[in-house]
Amino acid sequence: MHSDQPTNAVLVTEILKVGLAVREWTEIVKAPTIESVVKRLMDSEEGEEVRKRAQELAVVVRRATEEGGASRVELDSFIAHICRDDDQLPKSGNNILHRIFLFLFTKFVCLVFFSLR
Repeated sequence: MHSDQPTNAVLVTEILKVGLAVREWTEIVKAPTIESVVKRLMDSEEGEEVRKRAQELAVVVRRATEEGGASRVELDSFIAHICRDDDQLPKSGNNILHRIFLFLFTKFVCLVFFSLR
């Protein structure tokens, strides 16, 4: 189990209410447990509410990530900031390893970002 899974489970099941808990974190999941939760999700009023909230959240997320959406604008701004020319980097401190790492990291992020567009 990864350390972020319990936190994500709380977010998904209790805060956003777009999912159902499958098990306690100390248990191994058995097939009957999965079957029970899937039936609850697919054939109950609770499951219908979860699916409805998930669809509503999907609309909000799509809007935020579309051209001009808040998340897209912030990500574009971040990418523009880290992809700026190396001569625009602060000159304070002469830590050459730090500058090399920062240069390589920014170029890597730019490469990944632009390959995904």
